[in-house]
Amino acid sequence: MLERILGETERRLEVPKDAFIFAASPPTAGKTTQAIFLVETTKARLIRGKDIVPELSHVLGTNRKLIPDATFLPILGETLDKLTASRVVLDNIPRTRAQAEIVKEWGKDNRVALHLIKLDLSEEEAVERVRERRICPRCGESYHPFLKPPTEVGICDRDRTRLIQKQGDDPNLARKGFRHNQQLEATILQVFEGVATIHQVPASGTVYDTARRLFTRLSPHIFYRGEMAGGYFKLRGVLDEQGFGHIFISGMPVFMYDGRALMKDFDILVPDDEIEPVAKILGLEVGVKDSSV
Repeated sequence: MLERILGETERRLEVPKDAFIFAASPPTAGKTTQAIFLVETTKARLIRGKDIVPELSHVLGTNRKLIPDATFLPILGETLDKLTASRVVLDNIPRTRAQAEIVKEWGKDNRVALHLIKLDLSEEEAVERVRERRICPRCGESYHPFLKPPTEVGICDRDRTRLIQKQGDDPNLARKGFRHNQQLEATILQVFEGVATIHQVPASGTVYDTARRLFTRLSPHIFYRGEMAGGYFKLRGVLDEQGFGHIFISGMPVFMYDGRALMKDFDILVPDDEIEPVAKILGLEVGVKDSSV
């Protein structure tokens, strides 16, 4: 009896505690971008379809087709069963009812808290994003002139490759894809109803806007203090409004300001000549200045 209990306890320690699922959202809502932000902030394990069956994903990706479930399902199940990271992020998985059922059963069997992220975007917004979207043909990073502009127009920030329009990014196809995706959303929501926590997050505006809403919503599940994300973005907003948008704040989230995922307090790094005005705005007393920072 004791051996069985210890065995079950050991098995539970080897499986993820939380799984964040980016699936029930329309094209161009920013699923992959936000999924990567979450991974970088929480040090979670990222799982994507193209990572599970990379060779087949590359072939089918050219034609924008789904990997057949007959091939994908067994490998998906094996991949989930082998996970040991405390947090997992599923990007664009599941994409069929059968895939959703596998993820649901995996979560149930292993007592994993499932979080379904639903990024909401209107059809017109989705079509406009497709019309203006550009991608890097080398690394796959996507950009938008207003929502996520590159530092230099037409050039990828990561590898300096010239940006191109993504193959298949046609407004008419985007409308069809949006309506087809609505059916998929309904299916996925039906499977996870009552099993996963559904997080509906508006995806209008910039990538930063969506990230602010997402992290504020998920903060109780990813940080040791539930109010951490809200406090960070409130502080960031005050500094931005007062013209101090360049001030470095570490603590949350990693992807924006190279901070640390878990901190008791925020670190506000201010140039010596701006300490007084920033302290006045925030209502803080100026203590010892560390010029080495």
